[in-house]
Amino acid sequence: MKLPAEIYWYLIRVSNEGSKLFVTTTDMRSIRIYTAEAWRRNQELLASFREDPQAAQSLLFVANLFGRDSELDEQGRVIIHAELRRRLGFENEDVRLQCHKGRVSLYSEKLIDELLAQAIPNLPAASAKLEQAGLL
Repeated sequence: MKLPAEIYWYLIRVSNEGSKLFVTTTDMRSIRIYTAEAWRRNQELLASFREDPQAAQSLLFVANLFGRDSELDEQGRVIIHAELRRRLGFENEDVRLQCHKGRVSLYSEKLIDELLAQAIPNLPAASAKLEQAGLL
């Protein structure tokens, strides 16, 4: 997959290890591209997570089962392996990308529609609450 230039530079900027990435899913709905160090931090968190060890174990199992090491090339391309694309329905589909804390999340149009339908009913109350907290 060819990433937009802004996302390529985001990954380069937040990575201490250059082009090394880990591509996986943590929810069987979206694809996540992590910098190598962000994924290591996740592994450490999951290994020590005592609040719900079963949740941590399940997430780590799925992420490792469907995850692969990858590299970002100079043209901004990253390999997202076929099994992950096929399993999540990302083959020959448009995707939306979002950068957050050392990762890039890929969402299918179907998932975007689902998340939007869930978010819209809560927006008036959320907006009012956050404006009281200082949102401009």
